Amino acid sequence: MPTHAANRETRRRRILAAARRLAAKEGIENTRMEDVARAAGCTRRTLYAYFQSWDDLFLLVFAEYLTARWQHQTDAMAEADTGLAKLRRWGEAYFDYAQRHPQSLRVQFFWDFRGIHPERLSPEVQAALEEAVEPLVSGMREIFRAGQADGSIKPDLDPDTILGQYAYTLRALMNRVLFPGHSFAEFEPLSFVHSYLDLFLDGIASQPDEDPS
Repeated sequence: MPTHAANRETRRRRILAAARRLAAKEGIENTRMEDVARAAGCTRRTLYAYFQSWDDLFLLVFAEYLTARWQHQTDAMAEADTGLAKLRRWGEAYFDYAQRHPQSLRVQFFWDFRGIHPERLSPEVQAALEEAVEPLVSGMREIFRAGQADGSIKPDLDPDTILGQYAYTLRALMNRVLFPGHSFAEFEPLSFVHSYLDLFLDGIASQPDEDPS
């Protein structure tokens, strides 16, 4: 028979799945704890026994998206030979993952806008978020420095500065592509993203004329 711990984990996963579905359907900003409890088939009291706050619940959803996206990007980068080529694969895989899971980008933008309040988070959630973020950040620094070592990326660039610019600008661009509003120009989404990758990566390449792919 399932143990108490196994039953608790099953219930926890059911609640997280319900939160993901509602965030995708209604928008994270429109999803309340009572909505999640109803969708998960439990009471609010039960829900709060597993997650002490709204921030706790949805930061765990966010952490799951980060972990899944990083795995997708890691798989895509495995076939690239240079640091610069890996950065291109990272960007392409980011866009691919966001196309498949657009709600993950909405959750990301919500946290960008709303911010994170550490005092509202349980130690468990803080640890889960750190566990999701640390491999991504350290992995990207390692790739960037490998690119500087193999000669594909300019040696005088600061990894944290450039990687931050790369991630933030690509995220904004994907928001425009995947959730279009008014635009002064017509564009094909995939070509739009790839032309951006060309421009950005040419700017950090040791030899901008080389094919970064």
